[in-house]
Amino acid sequence: MGISKYIGCIFLIISCMIGGGILALPLIANNIGIVPTVVVMIMVYIIMCASGLLTLEVSMKFPRHQNGFSSMADATIGRFGKYIIIIAFTITLYTALTAYVAASPEIINNTIHVSNDIEYSSQITSLLFTLVLGCIIVVSLKYSEILNRTMMSIKLGSLIFVICLLISYAIYIKLTAKHIDLSYLPKAFSVIILAFSYQSIVPSLINYAGKEYSHQLKGIIIIATTITCVLYVFWVVSVIGFIDTQNHGHTKDITLADLTSLINTGSNSITPILLKTFLNITLFTSFIALSIAFIDFWIDTLKLKYILRNKIIVAFLVFIPPWFIANFFDD
Repeated sequence: MGISKYIGCIFLIISCMIGGGILALPLIANNIGIVPTVVVMIMVYIIMCASGLLTLEVSMKFPRHQNGFSSMADATIGRFGKYIIIIAFTITLYTALTAYVAASPEIINNTIHVSNDIEYSSQITSLLFTLVLGCIIVVSLKYSEILNRTMMSIKLGSLIFVICLLISYAIYIKLTAKHIDLSYLPKAFSVIILAFSYQSIVPSLINYAGKEYSHQLKGIIIIATTITCVLYVFWVVSVIGFIDTQNHGHTKDITLADLTSLINTGSNSITPILLKTFLNITLFTSFIALSIAFIDFWIDTLKLKYILRNKIIVAFLVFIPPWFIANFFDD
């Protein structure tokens, strides 16, 4: 496997994990403390890294493009389990894709700074967003991976710069919360485990790289999850340190609005721009990675040959419902 494809596979996994949900991690740490949060993150990292490796091992037993979660479920827990997996997988990915499609008009408008004098339709904007990225994904997984790799380089670069800038402001860092609310731990655990979710993309990586690269794929999973864990830890420490410094160490419930307001007012002007860049690009990279996984899932579930005509058919199944729900069912 070439180095560019190796890095691209790592970035596809990270695209599934590091997204807008990263903003929730400091809010958790502010309630239960940095040390408990980091301990839970390391525990979840170990669990999710192992589960990804196990998913890889099972998926490798099946032919390419017939190695998705429906086939794995059918072979291991039977037809009833297969139907449950199909329903759960479909609901999960439709929910995520719907959220990205719904957010795309505002993100694109903010990114290109459309003039207030220009009228634009959110329905058309979200349709163009879905069509352009959808066509790239359907036509070539290689081009999709290259696009994702390019955008991920900017995304991770922006995040690392934000972390460094916030750490430079963080004079006072409180490692433990004064009043730890143990009832908050289940919620914290669920948020963190979602932040390490990437297993849906594993069968697609096997299809893309080839079964002969099983050893390299194991390394890709370990490296991607480790990078994510390290970035999460530094992100939590930097943001909590920044919050404590701005609040002079006083314990206070911080909301997402409070966090963004503190970063906008308490840091230099470049930090909010970099954070906004990170969040905007997240929309594209996460959409690409999950769409790749969802298309491969339906190719496997419907037992279709992996050819362009079938990918186009599946693309309608993947992209039309999220766009329709996002534009006509606001609630």
